[in-house]
Amino acid sequence: MITVLWCTSYRRAQGHWREAQRLESSGRFDRAAQHYQWAARSYYPMSGIGERSLYQLWRLSEYHQAEGQQIKALYCLDLLRGAVWSTRWLRTPYLEWRDRTDQMIAQLRVQSIEGVEENKSAISTQLMALSDDPRPSPERSLALLLSVLAVCVSVASL
Repeated sequence: MITVLWCTSYRRAQGHWREAQRLESSGRFDRAAQHYQWAARSYYPMSGIGERSLYQLWRLSEYHQAEGQQIKALYCLDLLRGAVWSTRWLRTPYLEWRDRTDQMIAQLRVQSIEGVEENKSAISTQLMALSDDPRPSPERSLALLLSVLAVCVSVASL
């Protein structure tokens, strides 16, 4: 069963990686960014695709920043953050990307509203929301997995 899960994740990650590369080479950066995010979310142990996908998202955000397209840069960083925070397995991968991504998002958001005094409290609220961990705890994930396994065993024994 673990082999099937590993192979499925491998195939999914490879497919999203190839599609992202194809879209990026044709200049469709927004769609490529989405596929990089899904490649990173298709995490499996001993995979290099997740890290490479996160790097590509970071690189795309830097490209958009250099082009002066702050909204597109934030979009890429939001996708990167989503991939980092939503990926769980028996361990939590991509820990080194968390702070780096949150700091860059906060920096870009502050830069985009500099000089607007009436929005400062809303901005501080948004920045505080970045520190929230939206994922379920590993204990809940493990409990759910064990519950599904127990149901499968029960059904198979009938």
